[in-house]
Amino acid sequence: MLQLLGKLVSPERISAPTSIQFNSLGASWTALGQIPPTGEQGILRVQLRSSLPQPLELPAEIIAVEGSTARVRFPDLSDGNVALIQKLAFLRHRRDIAVARKTRGT
Repeated sequence: MLQLLGKLVSPERISAPTSIQFNSLGASWTALGQIPPTGEQGILRVQLRSSLPQPLELPAEIIAVEGSTARVRFPDLSDGNVALIQKLAFLRHRRDIAVARKTRGT
């Protein structure tokens, strides 16, 4: 509990918002800052909602850099994490379809 509270009040730098596309295999986004070189490994942090206290943290490896677009793969996800990310992606996709239909008036 103390760790969570510490993260909530931490002055940790939060990156400027940018859109990201990801699934259980990897992710791509337009970087606003410097991108590590291809082959670098680290943690990709995705803040799914501002109301969530912690970002989603995924082990990632940079596989491509094209201009300001970065692509990573997730090499070491457990089966449980893969299933949860697939479910999240599916629900997000269905919501986008519903919004598009509502906008079209269908």
